[in-house]
Amino acid sequence: MIGLEVEHREGLWNVAFVNCGYLSEDKRIDLVRQVADAYIDSKSRAKLKGDGFEGLMQYKGIGMLHGFIGPRFEGILETEQGKTDFDFIVYHDSRNTLN
Repeated sequence: MIGLEVEHREGLWNVAFVNCGYLSEDKRIDLVRQVADAYIDSKSRAKLKGDGFEGLMQYKGIGMLHGFIGPRFEGILETEQGKTDFDFIVYHDSRNTLN
């Protein structure tokens, strides 16, 4: 499992990756931002495209992973190293937006 915090649009997003294949940390951050956009925009499926990857993601409902509970996303990406899949839980941390 790989954990990651990403600042984007609505604040801080925490991510727990089950699988993220060949992606570097920078590409994972780009992937999370695109998936967060789709989630905020209430899309259950979205095309993803970044520097060195392209593919599709699908919202899989609320999931739990190592104590993290949140929206779960799965997808398949075509990367420079070949095809890979990803699976992760993401949740929005609203503590930094409260007054």
